[in-house]
This record gives sequence, C-alpha cells and structure tokens, in this order.
Amino acid sequence: MKNESGQSLFELVVAIAISALIVVVLVSLASNSIKTTLYSKNKTQAALLTQQASEWLRSQRDGDINLFLDNAVAGASPNGICLNALVWNTPILNPSINCSTKVTGTIFTRWVSFTISTQAGAGGSLKNVINADIVVNWHDQDGDHKVTNSAIFTDVRER
Repeated sequence: MKNESGQSLFELVVAIAISALIVVVLVSLASNSIKTTLYSKNKTQAALLTQQASEWLRSQRDGDINLFLDNAVAGASPNGICLNALVWNTPILNPSINCSTKVTGTIFTRWVSFTISTQAGAGGSLKNVINADIVVNWHDQDGDHKVTNSAIFTDVRER
C-alpha cells in the first residue's frame, strides 16, 4: 500500500466554509462598528448645533429683548422658526416638514419653537418666561433622527 498524505476534498470544503464564515462575521462586525461610529458622530454634531442655537438665542435676547420677544411670540408652539443660518426667519406652520434647508455644509436641519408663560416676580410683578425647544434633525440609511435641547429665557431687566 502506498502511503497517502494530504487533504481530502471534504476537509478542504470544510476549511473553506469555516474561513468564509469567519470573514462574514468580521465584515459584519466592521460594518456595524462603522455605522455606530457614524451615528455617534452625527448625534454629537447635532447636539453641538442645538447648543450653538441656544447660545445664539441668548445673544439675541441680550442684544434686543423686544425683537427677541416678537420672534418668540411669532414662533410660539405649534409654529416654529428655522434656525439653519442663525437668523430670524418667518415662522412656519410645521417645522418638521417645512424646515428643509440644511445647516450649511451639513446634513442637519435646525428649528426652534417657543412657549411663553408668565411668572410672579419680586413685588408681585409678572415676568415673561420663554421656553425655547431647539430641534436638530437628520436622515440617514437608518431613518430619521433628532436631538432636542430646551432653554429657558427671561428678561434680565424684570425682577
């Protein structure tokens, strides 16, 4: 009898199948990792955009409280104001649908809606309390996403 050494066809097919399974698992893990990283990056950028809008609104309040109040009244819920370029825009009926212009150089849209109430101040006087709900939206292969931020503004001259 001849001494036969080497691989049989069955062993070769099993080795290829195991190798293919390992490659598929590694590609799947890499793909999920990239997708999660991209989502985290977008979520962080969206959070920064909400913070930027909040700071811009604060500067608008500090600069001209009357213009700020006029725009807050115009953009009161359920209306909103697109803040994609951080300028006062015309209020829109449904910001989630009609605020389609992207923040320059990004995949995000940004708007704010206001809720205005009054609160008792010092000496029984009433002061305006303006709640700004800032929303940043984006769409990717996994669907629609949004990040929200709320800020409360008052007229610093009111006590």
